[in-house]
Amino acid sequence: MASGCLIRRPTRKGVVWAVKFRDQERKQHFKTIGPKKKDAERVLAEVMREVHRGEYRELPNLSFAEFAKRWLEAQAANVRPKTLAGYRQHLKDRIIPYFGRYKLRSITTEMVEAFKARLMEEISAATTGKHLCTLKMALKTAVVWKYLRENPAAYVKPPRHVKPEPEFLEPSEIQALIQATDPGYRCLIATACFTGLRQGELLGLIWGDLDFASGRIYVRRSLQGGILMEPKSAHSRRAVDIPPSLVQMLKEHQAFQAATLEFNELSLIFPNQAGQPMDRSNLQVRIFEPALKKGGLRKIRWHDLRHSYASMLINDGANIKYVQKQLGHASCQVTLDTYSHLIREAGWEAIGKLDGLLSTQGDMVRIAESKVGHEVSMM
Repeated sequence: MASGCLIRRPTRKGVVWAVKFRDQERKQHFKTIGPKKKDAERVLAEVMREVHRGEYRELPNLSFAEFAKRWLEAQAANVRPKTLAGYRQHLKDRIIPYFGRYKLRSITTEMVEAFKARLMEEISAATTGKHLCTLKMALKTAVVWKYLRENPAAYVKPPRHVKPEPEFLEPSEIQALIQATDPGYRCLIATACFTGLRQGELLGLIWGDLDFASGRIYVRRSLQGGILMEPKSAHSRRAVDIPPSLVQMLKEHQAFQAATLEFNELSLIFPNQAGQPMDRSNLQVRIFEPALKKGGLRKIRWHDLRHSYASMLINDGANIKYVQKQLGHASCQVTLDTYSHLIREAGWEAIGKLDGLLSTQGDMVRIAESKVGHEVSMM
């Protein structure tokens, strides 16, 4: 009958726990687990369950660096280019330098906790959470591929961090930004400010997505890593209402483009000067940041133009369901969670108006009461 036991091994650095067992074929195995007895007990219990079911198999003896390379190659077919680039950056910058030399099967929960503590000393809590998320996903795949029996990162909690409230520009600042932008790109910035489109959605627009008659832009694709792709979700595929002044700007932009741009095979509304999809970094460094500086505005992210659009809608009293649909959020709750502070401010303005109305009515009541009192005193 298959059996197993725990072994306590004193070392110069302290006590280390190991497990010893025989598999379903009576082959003996010895594995060092780590300094925590409960980790060794958990591993032994899992191994013995597999042995008793006749399913135990030796895990591949590959390094984390080797596994990470295979995992990235597999993810290329499953995720968007931008997401893949994020995974690659996380692995390259911090995860592989820390875990790469270790055997995949030797990574423990304690090691992941130590990695988290190291990250917290070097980068923000939010960025630490993103690195942990990538590591968890990779190790989860290792379990699916039967490279691991359990995910050592599964129960490591991301650090708490306070999500900052979104930045946004006031309407006067938006006007200053548009005026400060290079004339060839003013329509691009104006469209970003008055539609709330995500950057990839904006750069992926083609002229067939624009209905001048109804004053709508139809979001049907997004530019990701230089490739036109389907929107990120079903809710992202939407019709966005645009103001008449922006319709006119787009008509003028179309005429200008037809007269000056020799090549635009994809019929993009906002291509680069060569008629190809615009590079995000060039848009940021060569167009957006210089416009902010010239307009005397504080430095903000491109995505804050989307927040600015939501701010204008909410402050103008737009229904929250309408704001959700315009922005392409999955639910009203996402919109409420993101812009709760703006909704509170709009709410106080509404209360102020009610207070003004009540004050007027109160004055009328007091006048009426004083008249009644005067009439009673005369009787």
